Amino acid sequence: MQYKASTKEILLMALPIMFSSIMHNIIAITDGRFMSHIGSVELAAVGLASVFYFNIIFILFGFMRAIQILVARRCGQNRPIDAGKILDQALYSAIFLAFFITVLLFLSMDTILQWTIHSSYVYNASRDFLTYRAIAILFEAITLSLVAFLNGINKNRIIIISSLLAVLINIFMNYVFVFGNWGIPAMGISGCGLASAIAEVCTFIIITTTLLLIKEKKQFQYFTFPKIHWRAQQEIFALALPIIGQGLIAIISWYGFFAFIENIGTTELAGSNILKNIYMFICLPIFAFSNTMSSFSSNYIGQEKGNLIFMLYKKIVGITLLFLLPGLLALFLFPDFLIQCVSKDIVANSIAKDLLWVIFASVIIFSLSSIAFNIVAGIGDSKMSLYLEAINITWYFGYIIVITKLFHIHNLTWVWFAEILYWIVLGLGTLWYFSTARSKVFLTRNILGE
Repeated sequence: MQYKASTKEILLMALPIMFSSIMHNIIAITDGRFMSHIGSVELAAVGLASVFYFNIIFILFGFMRAIQILVARRCGQNRPIDAGKILDQALYSAIFLAFFITVLLFLSMDTILQWTIHSSYVYNASRDFLTYRAIAILFEAITLSLVAFLNGINKNRIIIISSLLAVLINIFMNYVFVFGNWGIPAMGISGCGLASAIAEVCTFIIITTTLLLIKEKKQFQYFTFPKIHWRAQQEIFALALPIIGQGLIAIISWYGFFAFIENIGTTELAGSNILKNIYMFICLPIFAFSNTMSSFSSNYIGQEKGNLIFMLYKKIVGITLLFLLPGLLALFLFPDFLIQCVSKDIVANSIAKDLLWVIFASVIIFSLSSIAFNIVAGIGDSKMSLYLEAINITWYFGYIIVITKLFHIHNLTWVWFAEILYWIVLGLGTLWYFSTARSKVFLTRNILGE
């Protein structure tokens, strides 16, 4: 299944990914909205706990990216049965990783939360949320593997339905468990974590059922569950481990960023959490089209069309900017309405509104840098993506430490400027990489084609 890179084909891959991300962000916003009815401590805790949770399970997202890239490469080579074999082997690894992550979460949770959270109230609330949220890690690991396969073969429209149902289930379960309805005792922030876990389990059921029923099952011959093939496992992890490392560095920096803000104050953390939710929502097209860029790059290398990747980059950047425009206009025209959709906390909302300039200042740099950076892993050089991320994060944390610890500047405007600096440095690093001889090797040779 070789990609043609028409606008329609790009949108058919990107839009379900974008819709899924929108639904996941709506879940985060919904959680925040429910917690804002409980108190500012719970509102701050659910944001911080969610970041911590995604730090831990980001291993799965890196693993998912590797599966998607490998499946797209096999499709570019017209090897559908081999693509199906990748999924089967990936499911074995996903189950192992799920158990590893669950153990890691419960072993590290208390230590990391105590080290990074100043307020004992926020700590206890964060812990309550995570204890219930972790129930669904196994189901989430399998679901992400299945979604990666669907993205790789560009047959991912079922994600739209499953994501929408997950949001509706999460809202209903929050209503039941957080406030105590239908005979269930009120669980507060613990009920919020349980609601999210139940939504993940339902998504797993929907995606699995779909893959069992679609006609592509015969073409790709997945779910045959052969014995573990160690060479295939090695191929998956050789690509996945640097992506996992790169992703962990990036998201741990996001958690560290919010930990710095939490030390400034709980209200500042709550306001920053509101801004984060809006920022992530506005930038969803960037994440979706960056993911698409990665798959198309891999498929093009499989077709031996590496010379066309940068033309494709320009096309995808243009489409991304068009998708960003409505969100930016809405934020410019109706900032108070959008903030109030996220939270009813007046003080925290005021803090978030004062920081909206960050979104306007960073989105174009974010889109240019992120889409280009995703080409690096897409062509198979995931080790370089790790190196670039490590160098970038050094600048990022260096800036935050200097202004908060050395100069004792606790103004959120200066702290949030780190987000703009992050994408500038990453973009420059990626531009340098594509000027090197190393990048030419990956663009012209089918490194993942053995």
